[in-house]
Amino acid sequence: QYNYDYYQKLIENCGYGKDVDWVERKVRIPKNGVDSRIAKISAEMMEKYELHFVDAKNTNDFLKKYVDQIFRIWDETYDKIYGTVPFTDKVKKAMLVNFKLVIDLRFITAIVDKNDKIVAFGVVFPSMAKAVQKSGGKLTPACLIKLLRDIKNPKIVDMALIGVVDEYKNKGIAAALVSVFSERMANFGVEYAETNLMLEYNSPIQNLW
Repeated sequence: QYNYDYYQKLIENCGYGKDVDWVERKVRIPKNGVDSRIAKISAEMMEKYELHFVDAKNTNDFLKKYVDQIFRIWDETYDKIYGTVPFTDKVKKAMLVNFKLVIDLRFITAIVDKNDKIVAFGVVFPSMAKAVQKSGGKLTPACLIKLLRDIKNPKIVDMALIGVVDEYKNKGIAAALVSVFSERMANFGVEYAETNLMLEYNSPIQNLW
């Protein structure tokens, strides 16, 4: 995110002060895939808890089966995060419409239990920043072509979301998601990922990266 330099001074001159900061991180994708030790531990954990990754025919099939569960876990996971509020049905529909262009099975993964209930999910998006920057923020024909190219063969991805139900927190589930994403991103030729905004005191998510 970017703000002009004068924004901070303007706000502070109105009597406001910092409440909390966010940080972002750049995560390099290992060219040879994820560390084999992480992959091994993840596989053992999945077997121990009788979990497996979602198997869907296509993106529409995945969303039809699991989108309601994802929104529910999303609300639960972020419930205590500073500045978040529950989703309304209207917002859910709007998000699906707005992100339909970039929602792709390559960039979504979910772990389900033996009853096909999602216990963890992760979502990344191909970064669209470079294409939009080159067009000065305008959606020109050239920008659209670049956007579509970046979506199909991204070099940079934005980490959008990760969620784990309370029952499976601190059991290595998130590591399994990272392991699979690292393998995929390495195969796609992605150079690095940028995290979303993270609260400065949210040590669990920062420790994960």
